[in-house]
Amino acid sequence: MKLREYRFVTQVGFKPRVKERQSYGCANIRGGFAVKVDELATVLQQNNVDIACITETFLNDSVPSEVLHVAGYIIHRNDRKNGRRCGGVAVLVRRDIPCQRLTSFQCTDVETLWMLYRRPSMPRCLSHVIVGAVYCNQPSADRL
Repeated sequence: MKLREYRFVTQVGFKPRVKERQSYGCANIRGGFAVKVDELATVLQQNNVDIACITETFLNDSVPSEVLHVAGYIIHRNDRKNGRRCGGVAVLVRRDIPCQRLTSFQCTDVETLWMLYRRPSMPRCLSHVIVGAVYCNQPSADRL
């Protein structure tokens, strides 16, 4: 029986390991998103949150996204339309995470925002994750 010679190559430089667990956050902030941005930024950064889904943002077209800036995050919003008060959803995604918005999943009767998310170290059996922020307000008496 002939033995084979194996050579082991030692890697001199190596990449640091990618964070193995993803961190998600969810909050119903019940309005005042613009005045709660600093508090939200602190919570996201202290907990190393990758993606945060926020409901009841109470945002509308008159509030520019620049006012809602959280360092290190990209904000995606779906504001309540038709001049109605309350509602609205937002998703904050860490800037270094490959994520894209899925507009084809949005519907008109419920406020939603869907994101397709892929980390570099995902297992083969799970290559992508879809993350959604959904807000369904209380049914009014006229819709029952």
